[in-house]
Amino acid sequence: MFNDNSWASGPAPLGYSDANGLWPATTNSFGADSSSKHLTYYYRHYFTVANPASVTNLLLSVQRDDGVIVYLNGTGILTNNLATGVAITYLSNALEVVGGADETAIYTHPVNASLLLPGTNVLAAEVHQSSRTSSDLIFDCGLTGEGYPINQPPTVQAGADQSIALPAQAHLRASIADDGLPIPPGLLACAWTKVSGPGLVTFTEPTSPMSAATFSVPGNYVLRFLG
Repeated sequence: MFNDNSWASGPAPLGYSDANGLWPATTNSFGADSSSKHLTYYYRHYFTVANPASVTNLLLSVQRDDGVIVYLNGTGILTNNLATGVAITYLSNALEVVGGADETAIYTHPVNASLLLPGTNVLAAEVHQSSRTSSDLIFDCGLTGEGYPINQPPTVQAGADQSIALPAQAHLRASIADDGLPIPPGLLACAWTKVSGPGLVTFTEPTSPMSAATFSVPGNYVLRFLG
């Protein structure tokens, strides 16, 4: 894993000078020579996701001057104002000079939530200037999504014990409750099964909480309702 322990940190927006009247909350150094400034700036942010499967509608929001590539856990999720189909290095220029209202514009882009990892995640970005004499730099970035509670197994009750005399049927009435997760919902499947007993058991509605059971021979049977 990349060691960024020595990197400076601070709140966004980040950069130097003003971008259409907006000043950075954290100022970055452009180097010792104002006529030959740094061309590329790198940023990283760590965040924790307990259950990635519960996250939907993941959306990236970016403000940049001039060009930017954003990565989620090492996978590129947005390239803006930089060449595509070629290798981008720290010497790559942004395609165009960004100015005016475009400096403070917020660009949004949907992100595949399957890129999230359980535990620590890394959102990284590299911001490129159009030239080494660029008058300003601005960068802000956010990743938002909708989260749901962790899916819990359904609660199932098979009903009270019964005693019947053959050839009568046992009328089964189970109860089942589910939290409706995950979103979008998976199908709640349930079924009656025989656990033990001397003969065959036939269920009239094997996948319904309300069913009836017919037994081939007398004896003690244990039936189970699974959800």
